[in-house]
Amino acid sequence: MRARLRMLLDTGANATLFAHNVVQADPQLLRHAATRRLRLGGAGGAKSDPHALSLPEVTLLIGTERFVLRHVAVRSGDHKSADGTLGEDVLRQGERVILNFRTLQMRILKP
Repeated sequence: MRARLRMLLDTGANATLFAHNVVQADPQLLRHAATRRLRLGGAGGAKSDPHALSLPEVTLLIGTERFVLRHVAVRSGDHKSADGTLGEDVLRQGERVILNFRTLQMRILKP
């Protein structure tokens, strides 16, 4: 998929999570997807998504750096304001994160 994604940054999330609209926009992502039960938890409590999907491998391009993620969860529902959440699985691959609040862009510098 070659699309610009609007992702929320959640430093408390262990893993990156996509909303369902990401796979709807690129059905090729569904070729190797499997159904999984997803448990989401946060400050507001926990909930379960029995119709979530798992993508075996996804590569994200952030700035000029590539980030490979494995077993990426996809919620069964869409998110109105974002295509998903970037979690620690992306952030741990870099050594420094640069947030530009004026342009709403981010760079992750790798070692």
